[in-house]
Amino acid sequence: MKILHVDTEMTWYGGQRQAFYLASGLAQQGHTSVVASPPKSPLAQECKKSNVEVVEIPLRGELDLLSAVQLHTLIKKRGFDIVHAHTAHAHTLVGLATLWNPHVGKVVSRRVDYSIYRSGSILSRWKYLRLGIDRYIAISQAVSDILEHDGVHAEKISVVYSGVAFPPHSSEKTNHFDVRSHYQIETSSPILGTIAQLSDYKGYQFLADAIPLILKEIPQATFLWIGEGILKERLKNQIRKLGVEKAVIFTGYQQNLEPFWKAFDFMVVPSHMEGLNSSLLDGLARGKPIVAAAAGGIPEVIQDGENGVLVPIRSPQALAEGVLRLLKDPELIQKTAQAGPQTIAKRFTLNHMVTKTEQIYLEILETKRRASPNLLGNGPSPHRSADV
Repeated sequence: MKILHVDTEMTWYGGQRQAFYLASGLAQQGHTSVVASPPKSPLAQECKKSNVEVVEIPLRGELDLLSAVQLHTLIKKRGFDIVHAHTAHAHTLVGLATLWNPHVGKVVSRRVDYSIYRSGSILSRWKYLRLGIDRYIAISQAVSDILEHDGVHAEKISVVYSGVAFPPHSSEKTNHFDVRSHYQIETSSPILGTIAQLSDYKGYQFLADAIPLILKEIPQATFLWIGEGILKERLKNQIRKLGVEKAVIFTGYQQNLEPFWKAFDFMVVPSHMEGLNSSLLDGLARGKPIVAAAAGGIPEVIQDGENGVLVPIRSPQALAEGVLRLLKDPELIQKTAQAGPQTIAKRFTLNHMVTKTEQIYLEILETKRRASPNLLGNGPSPHRSADV
């Protein structure tokens, strides 16, 4: 198959990482897998470093008609079988670029667990219900349920969980940076890490309010917050007002996370809205004991008392109780740490994500072939894993 992935973001968050994993995984399977991304975007740079073909197109917004024309020309010239939009703006651009092209299969990834009508935009309703997308890939059942509730036909929705890689065994780059030494954290202090952009739905504000309750019983605890975002100054002010600034370290964005994973004793995921959370999966893959709020698709991953501790959303009290429950129970720490990698191996590997997505592409093309046998000509056979 020939697949074009379209991502409009100039950031490197979970969605871009999943798009990269998918594009590179499909290329390894023998497919032609190309990424369209804005010039100098982190995704474009990562593709270049990894020899994944990338085409740089401005993609300035969902109504960037010039970019839509460029996409249309690229799709027609290269004869792509599937065009996969990985962001909300890419959704519109892909729809416009393929509006009169019945040959190509159109796929959209949906990674968030809120209604498509949240913005109140007529454009949002139009693109989800009238733009002729063949399949929506939801990253959790929670996301799928919202799409269906909002009017997307169930047969157009498939659930494909995000996939993550197991950690490297060793790295010189990792070994040269010691987190405890760099941030002057005592060896007796348990480190509770959170990796997420500093935005409302990631729930840092609730974790901040939980910290005084945790420190009352474990005063030596240290919280490492890794990420950047629009709430950074507000969160710093909140931490100061709570009088716990000595216990919280804002590290900013970190390109190389392995030293931080190595340093974490525990992971806290306080999100109150979440499609799935790929950092949570990374933590499980590394055997980190986890406390997570039950937002969106997270309960599809974490089973309370088995591979982590699950608490209600938007509750500082519940977060504090969950953290203390875990930190005070050595048997639970060991049990959840051992269960984490097993959870990933069963349902959340890169291979699972790539293979299931590949099958969806093939189903789309087979449906098109059956609907109009002459439409696809010599397109890929659904019985072959790849047509090179």
